This record gives sequence, C-alpha cells and structure tokens, in this order.
Amino acid sequence: MERGLIMKPRPVLLAILLVGIIAFNSIPNPLLEQASVGESGPHRHTLPLRESQRYSADVRGEASMVPHPSITPSTVAVVVESSIYANISSAVAQYMLDLNNTGYRTLLYTAPISSAEELKGNLSVWYTDDALIGAVLIGRLPYAQFYHPANGGFNAETFICDLFLMDLDGTWSDLNPVDGIYDLHTAGGSGDIFPEIFVARIDPTCLSWGGTVADHINTYLARVHTYRTGGVQRSHRALVYIDDDWTPWGHLWSSRIGYAYQVRTTVLNPTWTNATDWRLNRLTQDYQWGHLCAHSSPTTHYFGPNGSGEGTVSSTQIRAVPPAFNFYNLFCCSGARWTSTDNLGVTYLFSGPNSLAVIGSTKTGSMMDYDDFYGPIGQNQTLGDSLREWFQHSLRTDSEAGSIYLEWYYGMNILGDPLLQVYYDCTVLAPDVFSPTHPNSSLWYANDTPVVNWTAPPDVNGISGYYYILDHDPLTVPTASSGVYTTNTSVTMDGGLSSGEWYFHVVAVDGVGNVGNDTAHFKIQIDTGGPAVTVQSPSLRQNLTTASCQIAWSVNDALSGYAYSTVSIDETQVYNGTSLTCLAVSLTEGVHLVNITAFDNVGNNGSCSQEFLVDLTDPVVETFTYTQTGLRVDIIWSVVDSGSGYKYADLFLNGEFMLATNVSQSAVSVEDLDLGEYTLKIVVYDWAGRNASSEIALTVVNSEYLWGTVPLAVGVSMAVIVVYALVVTRRGRQ
Repeated sequence: MERGLIMKPRPVLLAILLVGIIAFNSIPNPLLEQASVGESGPHRHTLPLRESQRYSADVRGEASMVPHPSITPSTVAVVVESSIYANISSAVAQYMLDLNNTGYRTLLYTAPISSAEELKGNLSVWYTDDALIGAVLIGRLPYAQFYHPANGGFNAETFICDLFLMDLDGTWSDLNPVDGIYDLHTAGGSGDIFPEIFVARIDPTCLSWGGTVADHINTYLARVHTYRTGGVQRSHRALVYIDDDWTPWGHLWSSRIGYAYQVRTTVLNPTWTNATDWRLNRLTQDYQWGHLCAHSSPTTHYFGPNGSGEGTVSSTQIRAVPPAFNFYNLFCCSGARWTSTDNLGVTYLFSGPNSLAVIGSTKTGSMMDYDDFYGPIGQNQTLGDSLREWFQHSLRTDSEAGSIYLEWYYGMNILGDPLLQVYYDCTVLAPDVFSPTHPNSSLWYANDTPVVNWTAPPDVNGISGYYYILDHDPLTVPTASSGVYTTNTSVTMDGGLSSGEWYFHVVAVDGVGNVGNDTAHFKIQIDTGGPAVTVQSPSLRQNLTTASCQIAWSVNDALSGYAYSTVSIDETQVYNGTSLTCLAVSLTEGVHLVNITAFDNVGNNGSCSQEFLVDLTDPVVETFTYTQTGLRVDIIWSVVDSGSGYKYADLFLNGEFMLATNVSQSAVSVEDLDLGEYTLKIVVYDWAGRNASSEIALTVVNSEYLWGTVPLAVGVSMAVIVVYALVVTRRGRQ
C-alpha cells in the first residue's frame, strides 16, 4: 500500500480477524517465522491437468486466421507495438509456436493502434469471430484511464485500468468532465461488469537500465520458452511475506494461498519483516511464488508500521539483488503501475533470471478474495484464466472489499505471460485417432482385427511415447500403471475381438515425462455374428390346403441391426427384401422346405429352415361296411389320401353324432343296438383338414350270424360301442 495509508477490509471481516490476532499476540512463538512450512489450506485441491484443445497457429501481420481443421479452438491474440516488431519478430514467432504447442490458436496483430478504444474494438471482434480468450500486449500499447472520487478511505485517484480491455460487454462512460478518462462503469443492457477475456502486458518501456525495449523483450520471451521446456524451475513452494500492518489477516491469507501451495513459508512476525530481510534474505531463496504485503509506491516498498521505521527497498535495489522467484503477487499499492519509470512490478519481471510474471495493481489497493485466485492457480489454470475468474467473483458487494471493490480492485493487472501455469507444461494434448479398418465410429464392421492409428499432438517438449488401453468403457484414461506403452503411432488388435462396442483410449507422453490427462477416445463397433431368424409361418410341418402361403419370420440382431432377407422354397428364391413377410404362390402338392436367410448391416447372415406340406386333394373313403355277430356290429372302413394322409373319422347314426375315432383308427364295434334299420354315416379327415364322407344302411336283426348292408330304421339308445381295430397304414405324415 502507499506509504502512510492503511486500507482495511470490511468491518465485519476485521472484527473476526482481530479476535485471531489478539490470541496470536498472546502466545510467544520463536519459530513463528517458519511456522507454516508445509501447512495446507482449509481444503486440498487436486491438480487435474488443464482441459486443453488442439489449435493451430496463425502468425501474420494483421488479422487473417487459419483454423485447425478438426476442432473449434480458443484464440490468444498477440498484439505487438508496430515500431518494435521487426526487432523481436523471431522471439514472438517462437512464443506463438510455444502457445500453439501448448494448445492454443494464436492471432498476431502488428498494425499501429491509436487508442485504447481501437484496441478494445479489435478484441471485441476477435472475441465474437475467433473465440478469443485473452490477449498478450507486447510493447507500449494504448491504455484506458479511470477516475474515482475519494471514497471509503481511498483518496480520489486516476489510474490505468486494463479491466476496460477485458470487459467487452459492460458500459464505460466518460461523464464529468468529458476528458478522455472514464469515471463510470455499469452493466448496461444485457451486459455485465465482469471480464470476458484476460489481458496482460509485456512492456519494459519504463525501465531506465539495460538495453533497448526490444532487448528486454527478447530476453524475457527466451526465458518463458525455457520455462516451457523445463528450465528456470524453482521449487514448488511459496513465500508469504506479510509486513506489520497486515499481520491480522496473515494466517487467513496464507491459508488461501495454500489452495495453490500446500508447502509455503509464512513470514508475519513484525520482528522479522523488514526491508533488509526482504531484499537480502528472502528474494534470493528458492521459491516459485512470492506473495508480498507491504506499503509501496510505484517504485519503492516501505516496511514497518504505517510503512515506516523498518527500511525501504527500491526498484534499483531489487534489480541489483536480483530476485529469484518465478511469480510475484504484490499486495503493494501501485506496485504494478507499469508506466512509472523503473516500476517495481516491471523491475521484478525483467531483472530476475527466473522471473516469469507479476500480479499487481496500478493504483492504491490490491488483491484480496484470494481463494478465487489461488484456487484456480492450484488447479493449474493459467494466470490469465485465474485473474479473469477472480474478477468474476470479486467485483461484488459481498467480496472482502465490500462496496468499495472498485477502489480496491480496478487497477489489478498481469505483467508478463498470462498463459503460464505453475506446473509447467502439464498440458500434454491428446493425439488425433483414426482407423483405416473402422473409420466411422458410428458404424459397425465385421472385421474383428481393427487397426488404430493416431498422430502425435504438438508439444513444446516433443512426444516420446503413448499409453493406450482397449476396453468396453468409453471414459477410461490410460496411465503409466494401467496402459500399454508404445512409441509407435499404430496398433493392430491381433487375435480377433469379440462382437460388441470397444473403446480405444490413448494418451501422449511428452519429452520430459509428463503423461497426458487429455485422452483420445475412439469407439470401434464389431459385429461378427449373424442375425437370429425364426420362422413364424408356416409352422413346423404345417399342412396347408391351398397353393399359396403367407410366409412370416422374425429377426433379432442386437448389434449392427437387420438389413434384409432372402426366402427360398425348395432352393428356389421367391423373395429378397427388407420385409418380414412374403407370399408364396403356385405351390405344388407335397412336402416343401422353406429357407429364410437374414442379413445384418455388415453382411453377416443367419438362416432358419422349416418343412411344410401342401395338400390339394380330399381324402377318399375307399370302403365302408359292417358285420354283425349277435347284437355286436363291427363297422369297418378304409381311406385313401394322397396328400397329407388320413387322420381320423366322425361317425353319425341316423344323423346324430355317435363318436370320433382316434388318430388313424379304421374300425369300431357297437353292441346292444336295438333291432331295426339305421343310417350310418362316416366323415373322414386328412391332416390338412380336408374331408370326405360316405353313408350306408345298417340293419340289426336277431340272428347269431349276419353279414350285410341292409338298411334298418331303429333307435340307438343304450348302445355299447366297442373298439376292436385301431391300426391302419396311413399315407402322408403322422
């Protein structure tokens, strides 16, 4: 914070935190300076790799773009000050290539830009047309200024506001006076006040030392490239250095920084924090992240209560150290006012041999609500995405800044590359997978030996190999312990795979050993079995009485699905089509064999055959007679049937049903008929249901021996029928 000004969080938060500081001051702790080494935050964040996409580069002078052919990419705009581009073009080209290989499409713009409004107009167009997610501004490019009156302990102030470039749908107004400086920011219409994109600056123009602006930029971009390829690495731990006036919030803030760095050193004992300790002891140590809370101006840190009494550290002194960390978050008023000569943030960025990025403010005020920034950082989101997400949550009245979030937060910006992550190059992209044998994942194939090919994804460290798995789960992620390792980009699945849905999963391994979490999944559908066919009509050995027949069948194919059928009768095809019924005509009398073959969509087939009989001829009652022995009458008949064969007979006496015989029966006996004359009728049936009849006269007389066919007309009450002959030879099928 600026010297002499102590800004405090909202009263409610302050009251809560003061309870903690009273307890803290009442317990002496000589080890307090290192007390939180290894301390974890309120909850632990795992470190999933960034969900990346594959993109292609477009390195160009102004505004054309060549998209990747297979995906919808996210774009990063690289906007370069036109007057210096020629002197840094090679470094910029390498930087863009690194972004491409990390998973972004890049857009290079080098034409002159006259105002912040023109720059914002370009960003808006790229956001709409090219899926822009952020911009990297290299060199001195236009900026907007914002004014707020005195409010809530803040003096009136005019400051650089890069939020103007990030918020593409809010309303920014220059009202009173109309002087080119914005003084009102509202949602307006369907918009809001939150950023749609992130913006960061790589601008050493303010530096009075070293070489030219181009020299500084070339050196910095080379360092960023080295980081992306495994160099300038520091231990993954943080230094949280909180000077006197901020110690009441020290433990809370440190715990939130713990979302990103479970291993950290928290220094907040006032007897330890001072200018000399920061400059000569801390800045040279092995930390990846430094978080400093101290009173400051754009060029100097002031240590001690109210920023006095414990020394100062100037940007000149910082440069002379030089600082050793990778990343800096400056809770230091105006510490990132990058237009001020030899600004602190710019000095940290360009003087340190390991320096990569600085988070800070161009005005009085700095970052709070740390969970909304360090949470995404801990999940290995980029600095730009993390700051954009932080803005989304912090520009609200329920933030730690309360109703004065504008005064606290509107100056926040990023100096350096916003696409960096604290776990370097963890984004190993997924390969592009295809199959020459099974090219369309939505189709089925009869080939049970698929070949799978893939192309190596771009990566700043190159690709050294792959882990793959073939299984039935669509979401499997191969790992070093579960996957099969190969350095090839093609696999043939030998041995024959069973029918069903298979999934091929592959991740890439880069040149420094990172195993990708971005998995390529490729579905392979194999169907080697034919459909199951069932003949429904005619039924097995059914006897038909006509020369035409309705043939029906069912088909079940659970994989590639039913395609069509062929129907043959006695090896002569009578149908070919997709229906499951057909009509067979002009059938001859006799036994026929119907064969139905069904095909699925990959050419597999299954068949079912069934016999049936066509019977076009009625049976003939060849003989029909009787004999009488005493009062027993033996009725005898014979039947000829050239079709399906004789089945049974019905007997009628004087027009009344007397009995139905068993199958193939050809004689019955009747006893105790009354004497007299009868009419005896027989109706015979074959197996197809055809019938014929015959009628004779039956005379029952009182004689011990009688043979004949004399008609009688007597009743049949109380007759006893005795079957004595049951077996005859039947023509046709049983």
